[in-house]
Amino acid sequence: MTIKVMIIKVLRKLGIFELLYKIKRTSLINNEECTMSVTEALNKLENFSHDPKTSSIDKKSLGDKYDLEVIIPAYNVEKYIRQCMDSVMTQNTKYKYHVTVIDDGSQDDTGRILDEYKIISNITVIHQQNLGFSGARNTGIREASGKYIMFVDSDDFISGSTIQSLLDCAFLYNADIVEGGVISCTESGKKYHIAHCHKKCGKSKIIELSGWPFCKVFKKYLFENVSFPEKYWYEDSIMRQIIYPKAERIYAVNNNLYFRRDNPTGITNTAIKKKKSVDSLYITLSLYKDRHLLGIKPDLDYYEYILRMVNLTYSRMRLQPEEIKESMFIVFCDFIDNNFSYYKTELYPDLEYSLKNRKYELFKAWCEK
Repeated sequence: MTIKVMIIKVLRKLGIFELLYKIKRTSLINNEECTMSVTEALNKLENFSHDPKTSSIDKKSLGDKYDLEVIIPAYNVEKYIRQCMDSVMTQNTKYKYHVTVIDDGSQDDTGRILDEYKIISNITVIHQQNLGFSGARNTGIREASGKYIMFVDSDDFISGSTIQSLLDCAFLYNADIVEGGVISCTESGKKYHIAHCHKKCGKSKIIELSGWPFCKVFKKYLFENVSFPEKYWYEDSIMRQIIYPKAERIYAVNNNLYFRRDNPTGITNTAIKKKKSVDSLYITLSLYKDRHLLGIKPDLDYYEYILRMVNLTYSRMRLQPEEIKESMFIVFCDFIDNNFSYYKTELYPDLEYSLKNRKYELFKAWCEK
C-alpha cells in the first residue's frame, strides 16, 4: 500500500472528504446537466475498451455422484498451488467430495505440479488453453458431479474443517447456499484481518452475503442454466445479479474457513490502471439483460444494488480519462432512466439525484467523498 493511499484512507476515516462534499453539495446540485448523448457515450467507451458482449446463460445438466464438487481454476500459480491443493485434500470430513482443478493454459510450473496430484482418486486435472477465470470455472462446472459446488481460488487455501462445516449446515437445512467467514492473508500467507464474517450461524439474507463465489457451497441447480460470463473482468458480479436471487434458502456459519491471499498482481490490485476496468459497466448491463431472460424480476433491493455498482464502477475507473468516466456516467443515467425510473431510494438520495438529473460533477464528488 503506497503512502498516498494510506493518507487517503486516513482522511476518509476522519470524515474529511465527507465534510468537503457537504460544503460543495449545493453548488454542484445547481450545475447544468450533461448534454452528451448515450449513443456518443457508448461509442467513446467501445473505442476505448471493447465490450465482449457475452452472456451468462448456458443450458446444461449436472450430475450428483458426490456430496460436493470443489472447482479450482489455476493459472500461473506455481508459488501457491501446493498449499491450495493440500488444504483441499486434507479435509477432516465425513462427506464424499471430488476435486476438479483446471490448468488454464499456465506458462509456469503450475501444470506439472498439478499432474503430481493425478494419483489421488478423487481428483481430476484438466489442462486447457487459456480461457480466463470464467472459462476455467465454467469448465469445472460442466464437469461437476456433486450435489453441491464449491469454488476455491488457486492462490488461496482453506481450513481443515471447511467442507465439514459448510456441508453440515447445507444438509441440515437443505440450504441452497451456505457461506462461511473469510480471513485476508499477506502474499506470504500470514493472516492479518477478517475480510468477511457472519455474527451468528443460521438463516441469512442476500444482502448479508459477500459478492465472492468462494467460501460458499451452492446447490448445483443454481448453475444449471447459467455460467460465469466469459471475456469480462468482474465476472463475480453474477453472484448478486443472478445466482443469489435464484436461491430460496440461504444460510451462514460464523466460522472463519477460507484464507484469501492478497495477490499484488491480481485484477483487484491492478485493474484501476487498465482500460478493461470499463468492464464493470459492461458486465452490469449484460447481466441485467440475462436476468430478464431468466425471469428474475427487479425490486428496490436490486435497484439499490445497481446504485452501489455505479459507485463501485466509478471507483474502478477513477484513473481513466475524464471523458471516459463521464461517458460511463451517461450510460448509467440512461440505463436507470429506462429501467428504474419508478424506484426511489432512501439510502443514496444524492447519488440517485445525480443520475436521474445527469449532474456529473455532483456524481463525481459523491463517489469521491
